[in-house]
Amino acid sequence: MEDYTLQQILENISDDAKVKDAKTLLTSHQQGMDPDPFWDLGAELGFVSHVRWTSDGLDGCFDVIFVPLEQQNKLPETGGILNPENDSAFDYARLPYSGDLTVSTDQLNEWKADLKELLPAQMIPSQFVLLKKLPLLPNGKINRKALPKPEDKLESNQEKEMPRTATEKLVAKVWAEILSLESVGLHDDFFELGGHSLIAVQVMIRMEKETGIRLPMTSLFKFTILEEFAELFS
Repeated sequence: MEDYTLQQILENISDDAKVKDAKTLLTSHQQGMDPDPFWDLGAELGFVSHVRWTSDGLDGCFDVIFVPLEQQNKLPETGGILNPENDSAFDYARLPYSGDLTVSTDQLNEWKADLKELLPAQMIPSQFVLLKKLPLLPNGKINRKALPKPEDKLESNQEKEMPRTATEKLVAKVWAEILSLESVGLHDDFFELGGHSLIAVQVMIRMEKETGIRLPMTSLFKFTILEEFAELFS
């Protein structure tokens, strides 16, 4: 609470103010917090914020519960107020009410779009696993052996536009055989289908044998969508 109050003071204090001025304002500042920032924070992070009195409201304490948008109609039961002497605020912050961990397709696409600005295509994860916390070893390091394996990606031909030209069908056949897939859509991304650098090399060698056209090995890293990649051999 004091950290938040100090932040607000520093944001609004005059440029020529001294440290003692900030201390005086902090000391004289009325304890308490306006609940409005919690609504803004919830909206920013994709949650619905519920603010309500902890008990009868006479003590001035209130609870803030962040509920995921997909569960906004499920209001959790009222919990007890955090006791700083017995409870760790850090644990409460790490384990908010969330129910089952889920993520929307739009959110996944947003994550991938953000990663594409930082990483080359072959390093963008094709699958994500949601965890409430990472499994740790006694020394505090991540227990990699205890990490769950991604579930097999389910293939679906629903609303998938299939290759049309002979070249597109050839590329789809090569990708499907090398990646062990039943089918590949026109707008599928090679690396999102599970491809990586070594497999990309296999694809380029196979395409050269099939078409007689030799392209730089980096071509698949630049044109990761099947339709775009097939145009290189047209």
